[in-house]
Amino acid sequence: MSRMKIDGEIQNVSATLRALKQIDPELRKRVPDEIKSYAQPMLTEIKAGLPTGPPIPGWSKKGRTGYRPSSARYKVQLQFRGSRPKNSPVDSWPVLRVRSRHLAAIIYDTAGRRSRGRTEQGRAMIAKLTKEHGRASRSVWPIVEKHVDDIERGIEESFANYAKIVSKELR
Repeated sequence: MSRMKIDGEIQNVSATLRALKQIDPELRKRVPDEIKSYAQPMLTEIKAGLPTGPPIPGWSKKGRTGYRPSSARYKVQLQFRGSRPKNSPVDSWPVLRVRSRHLAAIIYDTAGRRSRGRTEQGRAMIAKLTKEHGRASRSVWPIVEKHVDDIERGIEESFANYAKIVSKELR
């Protein structure tokens, strides 16, 4: 949805994954699914928290910014990244993130976070969303904060296990 960050440090992610790929390629292929499994309850709750109809009266179902509930739920996904993106700091990057490719769901969740609206219509929409659904982030961030400790604990345990496997094989 939008870019919000929670800091949890796991050491040597890329080195562990590279070594794991050399030692046991099949195990390395299962890493993303295992990591995503820790966040699955969070993803389910996020999808359930999206409105089942237009968030505010008059929000169209048509077009690029049309709010279609089933499409909004379908397009919210977990993304695993085992290597550092080029634009990330050298020793820090998002290993797991929640992502939406549904523009209306993104607008619903984050409208009013950076500004109060540039036009009269925009200000009215943000005011109505805030009145009926609360402040931005309306659905994603509160749920992420609720689940983040469990997810971080699971990811840290997984990478600790992978590091043990790698060090055992390298001996």
